[in-house]
Amino acid sequence: MRFSCRLALLLPVLLPALVVACAQPRPVGTRVVLPPRAAPAEPVAQADGAWSFSIANGVCSASLEQDAATLAVAAGPGRELSYEARGGRRISQVAFRGAEGNWQLRFPASQSRVTRRLDAAGERRIRALLAGGTLRYSRPGTRVLSVTVPDAGISGRDWFGCVSALRTESPELPVPPEPPEPPGAYGQPPA
Repeated sequence: MRFSCRLALLLPVLLPALVVACAQPRPVGTRVVLPPRAAPAEPVAQADGAWSFSIANGVCSASLEQDAATLAVAAGPGRELSYEARGGRRISQVAFRGAEGNWQLRFPASQSRVTRRLDAAGERRIRALLAGGTLRYSRPGTRVLSVTVPDAGISGRDWFGCVSALRTESPELPVPPEPPEPPGAYGQPPA
């Protein structure tokens, strides 16, 4: 009973104080701080690519061509696989994203060609590229060129048969080992 008497005596004093405290207006001039804006997306030029294939003198060659850039892939002789990126300006990196896989290649500062061993990883890269997707060319000082890669169809599958035969029939040749791919391989931004 003592507790309810005290509460009954304090209630008339506490209730008005509580109402006044809750009814205080916000101070005028307070700033609302918003989170920082995300960096603007890198401008991208869009284009469609077209395939061409050839097999000659033990070398299986494919080119993904577009007006501004070409990616040439050559397998052979032996178990050597080379990628060459050509365009108006030096291409520093190509990054592929497709339903069959994602990968990227970096080109050394003064070179437009990268050589890898024709192994299971190389075959997976080629298979993914032939299945179609998007290939992005990064060029210093210019915007990224994004090329839509069409499915290579029957011609691409025939050409891939040539590549597979090189891998299974060729003796191991000394080719520099492939460096590990960096995390977030599709750059960026990997989304």
